[in-house]
Amino acid sequence: MTRPWSPRSELLGDAARLGVPMVVLEPPQAKQVRAAVDAKFRRPKPPGGRLFERLRDCSSTRDPDAWKLIAELAEGASVFLFLETGVDDTVYVVPTGWQASALCGEAGWKFTIYVTDPALDYLVACTVEDSFVAAGTAADWLDRRLGYC
Repeated sequence: MTRPWSPRSELLGDAARLGVPMVVLEPPQAKQVRAAVDAKFRRPKPPGGRLFERLRDCSSTRDPDAWKLIAELAEGASVFLFLETGVDDTVYVVPTGWQASALCGEAGWKFTIYVTDPALDYLVACTVEDSFVAAGTAADWLDRRLGYC
């Protein structure tokens, strides 16, 4: 019997095909990470909307290959990776930014994917609309990278 499709099974399947080992955080830990991300990066009003549409002090670019920027930003550091709340409430730990970048390249056309470092210095979103939205330290990094400052 085959398992029913879910965003989680799809993302884990993509990770397995790419050889990306992901750790699934326990639900209480995942909830803490998401709450901390919301508190730091989400504008409080108006409520609702997709997270990347509600980010404070962000920068963005539109490019179908922008997911590659994650490898440049995070490099060999481990990251948290997650999807939009309500799509899949799981938070995954990916060993390196390079692996997270590869996973975003594989799955980014299916889901908006968020990546942050464990210290929550930055948050980036690779959207299904081919946008790369950066907040926190990643916003200034992206502006410099694009030559805006």
